[in-house]
Amino acid sequence: MASRREIADVWRRSVVYMLVVGGVHFLAVPAVILVGEQRRLQVVCRGRLAAISGGVLLLTGAALALVSGRYLVTRGLGTPFPLEPTRQLVSTGPYRHVRNPQAMAATLIVMGQVVALRSRWLWILVPLTLLYLEGLARPLEDREMRQRFGEGYARYERTVPRWIPRWGRRGLPTG
Repeated sequence: MASRREIADVWRRSVVYMLVVGGVHFLAVPAVILVGEQRRLQVVCRGRLAAISGGVLLLTGAALALVSGRYLVTRGLGTPFPLEPTRQLVSTGPYRHVRNPQAMAATLIVMGQVVALRSRWLWILVPLTLLYLEGLARPLEDREMRQRFGEGYARYERTVPRWIPRWGRRGLPTG
């Protein structure tokens, strides 16, 4: 069992990771794209429905990222950062319904930005995000999880879908 101090240290590292990665991916890159388009935020956010819809997607993604990060820290005793992975397999909370809620959260945030900011060039971030998540991160993460957690992860992988959440309790792992 981890001490309070260990968990507090993991929290600090997780927050730094989320701020750095999130700051680059969700703030700096879109800002560069918008500057490249020579568009200002007040002009881009003119459509009320687009701004509200995009904001809902963005906030839903951010909330999911925070809740998922909480489970990685408190249940898995690790961070969302691949260099400091969880020590225990997390299959509760959002991980009970979908295997990688962090990836789902990142996708929702990017889609929210695209919808709210109505930028043609920001659309490029959606396929780039999915390409990164599915083409690079997923194979590495799956291999690493199989090595660390063996049959427990194999059972979890067979039972819990990757992207489309399954609600309810039937057939889902516990623990």
